[in-house]
This record gives sequence, structure tokens and C-alpha cells, in this order.
Amino acid sequence: MLTDQQVIALGLAPTTARIVDLPGTRQCSWSDEEQRQTLSLAPWAERDLLVDTYRTRQLAVFRPDEIAGAPVVYQQSAPSAPACTITAGAAQGQAFETTWYSLGRAAGSTPCESARRTVETVLSNLPPAPQK
Repeated sequence: MLTDQQVIALGLAPTTARIVDLPGTRQCSWSDEEQRQTLSLAPWAERDLLVDTYRTRQLAVFRPDEIAGAPVVYQQSAPSAPACTITAGAAQGQAFETTWYSLGRAAGSTPCESARRTVETVLSNLPPAPQK
């Protein structure tokens, strides 16, 4: 979902990639120990995670929006929380989720801004949706 160059542009090192098998998907994460930040990215090809996100609303901050024309939901435990999760609809019945966790954030950058940049990058890598 991300090239090595894109991971570097997000401020992380491709060599820190870790893959975890989850029920129904595989999650990849990258970390920067010095900056104390982690990015996790999980695609859901056979589950409409966006619909599930609306149904469950698990966190205190729940903000629907759009990124590059795709429906998304921002979620945080509190407005100033060090983690931000964005669930993005990629196609009908398909979604991906990215979480950016940062304790050592750069000046002017928030976890949600970093997560948004990640979602924009992933969406730019996807093929265009078929025309109806």
C-alpha cells in the first residue's frame, strides 16, 4: 500500500516494517523510536470496515470527513490524544485503517495530520474506481 520512498516521505524507515497477521487481514507497521512515533496500516478487502466503524463508534472523538473524495472517519480517545485512527472507504465493501501514534511529534504536526497524509498517499496508489 506504500512504497519505501513513501514511507520515508512520511518520516519513517522502511527497514522498521513489521507485519502482523490479524483475523481477516495483515497489518503493517513502521516505527521511529527516536521520534517516538508509529504508523500502522491494515487493508480490509473482504470487510466493510467503514460501515462497521459507523456502527460501533468506539472512541470519544468520531469525525466523518472525506480525503481525496473517499469517505473517512477520524477517531481518537480524546481531542489531544497521541494517537489518531482514520478508517477510509477504498471501494464498495473494502476499506483500510491507519493509526498514527506519536509522543514526539514535530512542531505543528498532530497524529491526525500525519494519519491524513498517510491516507492521501495510500489513496493515490489505488487504481481509479470503475465508472458506473
